[in-house]
Amino acid sequence: MGPALGGKNTVVRAGYGRIYGRVNGVNLVLTPLLSPGLIQPVNCKNVLGGALPSCSPGVIPNASTAFRIGTDGTTAPLASAPPSTTLPQPYFPGIGGNIAGSTASPLDPHFRPNSVDSIDLSIQHQFSPKLSVEVGGISRWIHNELQNININSVPYMMTKGGQQFQTAYAAVEKAMGCTTSATACSSATVASTLAALTPQPFFEAGLAGTGYCTPGTCTATAVTNEFANFQTQSVWSLWSDLDKGGAAPGFNFPFSMMNTAGQMTGNVTMSTSLGHGNYNAGFVTFKMNDWHGVTMQNNFTYSKALGTGAVIQATSQETAVDPFDLDRQYGPQAFDRTFVDTLFLVYQPPFFRGQQGIVGHILGGWTVSPIFTAGSGAPDFCNTNAGGVASEGYSGSQDFGSGDSNTVFTNANCVLTSNAGTQASVHSVSTASGPILDAFANPQAVFSNVRPLVLGFDGNSGGFGQFRGLPYWNVNLGIKKNIRFTERFNAELSFNFINLLNHNQLLDPVLNIAGQDPETFGQLSTEGTLPRTIEFGIRVSF
Repeated sequence: MGPALGGKNTVVRAGYGRIYGRVNGVNLVLTPLLSPGLIQPVNCKNVLGGALPSCSPGVIPNASTAFRIGTDGTTAPLASAPPSTTLPQPYFPGIGGNIAGSTASPLDPHFRPNSVDSIDLSIQHQFSPKLSVEVGGISRWIHNELQNININSVPYMMTKGGQQFQTAYAAVEKAMGCTTSATACSSATVASTLAALTPQPFFEAGLAGTGYCTPGTCTATAVTNEFANFQTQSVWSLWSDLDKGGAAPGFNFPFSMMNTAGQMTGNVTMSTSLGHGNYNAGFVTFKMNDWHGVTMQNNFTYSKALGTGAVIQATSQETAVDPFDLDRQYGPQAFDRTFVDTLFLVYQPPFFRGQQGIVGHILGGWTVSPIFTAGSGAPDFCNTNAGGVASEGYSGSQDFGSGDSNTVFTNANCVLTSNAGTQASVHSVSTASGPILDAFANPQAVFSNVRPLVLGFDGNSGGFGQFRGLPYWNVNLGIKKNIRFTERFNAELSFNFINLLNHNQLLDPVLNIAGQDPETFGQLSTEGTLPRTIEFGIRVSF
């Protein structure tokens, strides 16, 4: 195949490698400390005691004992720790009179560092000593990636009356219109929901016999009493309200979660290495070496990055969207950009290099170096009704019942029913309060195609975003002028332009369907680049 591929001017390269990650101090030291036992994190609302849960039960603080500086300003009135404060091991929070544990972050005993298998293949052809092109592909597969999982999650697969909870829940959400659009969901009422809903076997069987409802009305009672939680997809709060251990008012089966049983006040987010991901890309590299004074390299990449959610090891407030099925959140990673192009060029005019005469000193010694970068939009996170911190890429964790949306969050996304008009770019849009810049030409039309993520109805949460953010581009420029005065004395002037064209690259909008005005959905308000910056310099050599 040599002659067909260009003979000695063509090189075919292929390779395989495995890279192992490492576990840093967070998981080795900090995470084991964040669980009951070693430092016993508990909710002590009164440090010195009182009626509320306290660290010193029965001790009522007053003006002379409530401050560690004491009555004389130097001696802290701290009593010796009695033997009863010694924690037995293992320590069971909320059991045998022990104070309930707060949110804990244990480390999976089977935790292991991640590993990455990489495969690459490329073909490079040399057209001339100065021109070459390389075409190739790379595939990376990440195993044992960090994944936090709240093990105190809603057991949505529990079955009563021959029906799973998630199926009964989805039926209520459908009757509310939440599987259609965010607007329909937010405008639903108890009456309209019950009119479109038939009794669900899970609620009828699971709530019977506790005095919570009368037979045949348990579904209606649950919808009426928990309507706000249904409307905001607050599955964790909904289940916690009804998980009473068989007592009224609530489910007629034993406790199923630690917070309702009084053991924990929140979540138990275990750090595991059960995540996975992959990156696959094709690239084209064009190189030019001092061709008529031009040295250049252009790299164009077409890629896809997918996974269960790559986060750094210091992440402690993140949990899986569905702790029972991690692939529910498999999708685009936060750094997934389909197209990326980078160009750098250095141009040194080949004439008057010796700078002979006045004309040579003026026209010779110049170097022009532009850098161009561009890329398509990254995933743009859309916060659901279940709360969260949309600006940081975290939704509430209640959509699938994986957390309380108070101490842990997920990357659960709202769902797009149509991709029409969702391609992000900068538009000037008129609203009732005046013109705005928006990522969508018709924000209200886009908002009408967005709905919440619904347990029992949706099979995937969309990774780090079903929307795509704004594409980006930028040009920097460096100019140098070398001036030769004598053989041993010369000077160099430099002019550097950062953001040469003063391009305003706006940051992606913060998308949130929880209470956001459809008129301003996708509003752009934050500049992501610095205005044009110019630097001047001079260097003298002698």
